[in-house]
Amino acid sequence: IRDRNFTIDTKAPTVSSFTMSDTALAILETATVRIEFSEAVESFSSSNITVPNGTLSPMTTAADSTFIWTATYTPNADEEDLSNVLTLDTNWTDTAGNTSPAEEITLNFTIDTTVPVITLLGDATVTIEVGSSYVDAGATAPDNYDGDLTSSILTVNPVDETIVGDYTVRYNVTDANGNN
Repeated sequence: IRDRNFTIDTKAPTVSSFTMSDTALAILETATVRIEFSEAVESFSSSNITVPNGTLSPMTTAADSTFIWTATYTPNADEEDLSNVLTLDTNWTDTAGNTSPAEEITLNFTIDTTVPVITLLGDATVTIEVGSSYVDAGATAPDNYDGDLTSSILTVNPVDETIVGDYTVRYNVTDANGNN
């Protein structure tokens, strides 16, 4: 007598989670895209994900799990888009050949890789007499994502009106996503 054990799997695989490590990307940032399936899948790759405004590295699984897949998303340089959507298509199966869910799964995120623009008010070069008063004309800082950041400008003004020399006044501003 011989016994043969087998399993019949007719249950479609599902996506347990579809996440990004950062959903508000700034300049020079990347994000890990992580997909967790209900069971092991095959015929799955980065090409199953529609990727706007950037690139996705090849999807890989950890040695100890064929349920969890990860890749790195890198936004295009100088990208500014508040309504990006990663879309997971339905062209993959589990290891038994059961097809994926009929609905696409989406993940929303924003990209802000554009630095705020600092515009000087007044002349770029100013000459004064020693002992005269120097008044900094200031600057403005509009940002495509955060709007007017003028009040957030940090000014370093080393000008000493009593000592002859060349001085540089520096302006710096950082938007909510860390671009500066």
